[in-house]
Amino acid sequence: PPAAALAARLEAARALRSCQAVAVACRADLRSGGMASCAVFASVGAGRRGLREASRALDEFLAGDGGDDGGGGGGERGEEARDAELESRFEDEYLRRVPPPASRTTPGGPLRTFLLVAGLPRGAAVEFEPLAWTAGPGSGGGRRGRGGGGLSAWGSASPTSRCDALVASGRLCMARAVAKCEGEGEGEGEGGLEGAFEDALGAIAAALGEANEGERGREGGQQLPLALVSARAFFRSSESETIASASTALARAWEARGLAGAAEGAAAPVAVPVAALGADASAEADVAVEVHFERFGDEGEGDSD
Repeated sequence: PPAAALAARLEAARALRSCQAVAVACRADLRSGGMASCAVFASVGAGRRGLREASRALDEFLAGDGGDDGGGGGGERGEEARDAELESRFEDEYLRRVPPPASRTTPGGPLRTFLLVAGLPRGAAVEFEPLAWTAGPGSGGGRRGRGGGGLSAWGSASPTSRCDALVASGRLCMARAVAKCEGEGEGEGEGGLEGAFEDALGAIAAALGEANEGERGREGGQQLPLALVSARAFFRSSESETIASASTALARAWEARGLAGAAEGAAAPVAVPVAALGADASAEADVAVEVHFERFGDEGEGDSD
């Protein structure tokens, strides 16, 4: 393969091992259902092929088959394989001695967002940003969807958008939505960037409705305050769109979909330009939004991540 794609393959395996090492130190295990979501970045130099290599490496990692960095032999690649084996043995031994809290099982695997960007720190070809579950005791089962470890998976799709969410007992909601611009116009109107953000945020608002329904089902029926823990948005850059114009479109869509009211006045995030969204052209989108909400104030059982 081209040098950039080979670099992506080698770097992806090393990066995932590093993520697992950090997770283990924080008493989580990314391989055993502990990964809730993962943003996957590749540089423009690595291209779509770099994203595909990163996606393949993530699949192998989650299946427990991603430790050899592409083969043995001598030289640097042989050293990588030996290092990977030593790291794996250390992590396995540590997890046996200090097991993490009971892991939730993320239904259908972690939520994934694939992003092609102009460059990455230190000239890297790929980068992973996983979010891990670190606790699970006391969680009830999910209300709908494919449940696991107190989680319910929720999703929706339309010709122009898709949303995937994880809801944990009404207390926590993570959602990732992508959407395409309709029509030829950009920036203004329902056919442009604002319309795409509205589609994505509308699906996220529906996911929050699922979390609210779970909260109403709790004993006593009183909803807890909903807080926005994190939010970020990306848009496919073009000559006609700037960070300012895209962020303005996002803010209007955020207000229109009621996200500010749902999260006690939380403002929309700044929209970040990327070269492409999606692991391949067939899954390409124009915008992506990730949000993480959590309810606070209950003295009883809780969910954390």
